[in-house]
Amino acid sequence: MAKYKIYVVFHKMLYKECYSDIPEDILRDKLAFYAVNSQIEKEYDPWFEQSILREYALPVYIPSMQEKRFCESSAYLHMLLNKETLVEPYEFIGCFHYDMIFSKKALDYIDYVLNSLPDPNNTVFYINKVPAIRQLGSSYKTNGVEECLVHDGWRKILDLYNTYFKTSHVYEFIAFDDMILNHTFLLHKELFKEIAPFFMDALPIIFDRLNHNIRHIPYVLETLWGMILMLKKRETGARWVILDIIHDEALKEKGFLETRNTYG
Repeated sequence: MAKYKIYVVFHKMLYKECYSDIPEDILRDKLAFYAVNSQIEKEYDPWFEQSILREYALPVYIPSMQEKRFCESSAYLHMLLNKETLVEPYEFIGCFHYDMIFSKKALDYIDYVLNSLPDPNNTVFYINKVPAIRQLGSSYKTNGVEECLVHDGWRKILDLYNTYFKTSHVYEFIAFDDMILNHTFLLHKELFKEIAPFFMDALPIIFDRLNHNIRHIPYVLETLWGMILMLKKRETGARWVILDIIHDEALKEKGFLETRNTYG
């Protein structure tokens, strides 16, 4: 059986109801709850405690990532920096959000794909994707000053990627491909260890292009992960597998949880 770990990233709250469909032994084995941002007081049922991982207690921790609003990207990069315990013990790893509702069926499906289909290592699981042009072409101006990378900025990122990986992707082609969203994916650890260092190398270009304005940095970094995974898919023919996991953003509101009898 392929071994995987899903890190559920949260900054404040966890909702036990989001996991009520999963037997506890499976949950403890497959999921860990990844607390970020030490400045925010956490709220969760004590039942979670044995499965809690605190980013700010890791052996290698860079506080400036959270200070610069890296959000889930901080969680991923700290996984790389602490890979001996957070990456290497598993074949597949990835991050999901605290406002996502899991089902046993979704975890069973991951097991089925990883243990039944040919070449399972060339698989990336996701919950949402969009045409890349929607992300790459995003523009937001304040007093006439652009706060997104827009196409010129993403062309520079692609140039860096082509140099780094010795590839020859053309921007006009990739802009109309699909892109995974939400910083949310489960992938083989070797692919993660391949792409995460490039992600870090691209950060100086991003901050220079944004004049160190971090207002939209979560959105930009989400797009960077999506671009990298899309480029790797174009190179390797990776299988992208969608998971039936509900992203209910209403759960961001404290105390709100719609009663559900099934998770689809």
